Amino acid sequence: MKKYIREHLHGLWVLYLAFYLPWFFWLEGHVVNFHDMATEIDNKIPFCEYFIIPYFLWFAFVVVTWLYFFFRDKKEFYRFIALLYIGMSICLTICTFFHNGINLRVEVDKDRNFFTWAVFQLHALDTSANVFPSIHIYNTLVCCVALFRYPLLKNKIRFQIGNIILSILICLATLFLKQHSILDVLGAIVLYLIMHMIFYHWGPKLLASRKKHKNDRPAE
Repeated sequence: MKKYIREHLHGLWVLYLAFYLPWFFWLEGHVVNFHDMATEIDNKIPFCEYFIIPYFLWFAFVVVTWLYFFFRDKKEFYRFIALLYIGMSICLTICTFFHNGINLRVEVDKDRNFFTWAVFQLHALDTSANVFPSIHIYNTLVCCVALFRYPLLKNKIRFQIGNIILSILICLATLFLKQHSILDVLGAIVLYLIMHMIFYHWGPKLLASRKKHKNDRPAE
């Protein structure tokens, strides 16, 4: 048992939520006046309550991906959570100093069907503030690309098709449920691309260069 605990101490990184959640809910409770991120394009996107399904599947997508790398590959797990946690913290930092939100939500009849009831519950739990960049979109990209690039999953065609389709549906859900604007989505994509270059390209190249330089030093 002690050996198992030692080998899985990286699970303590779940404690990041003890830092993230109070910050998130503090913003939800304090940001009332905000810069509206809605655009003309957003006004033309129709509301569709059925997208509540992929929207909520996002939670399972993130948790399952977290658990997969936690148990499968410690090195990849650290890269995954670094991408995830640093990006989420950047999003909240932006929202802390740049109060933003959207005025796109439509009133839903919670008694019409299960989907409108679920949307009604979402509206009750989540305000329309603190939307830029979209954490929903950012985390989806982190999970999708991490799973897509992972060698053990890379050639599993059916899995990867499902991975991509689910990711696209989650991203569309943020727009069709009026939870986010196009600008929120674009902001999350730009943030992810920067983080992707750091963790998948520039960072590894820098580490490899330093390692090579260290190995090339003459022995004293």
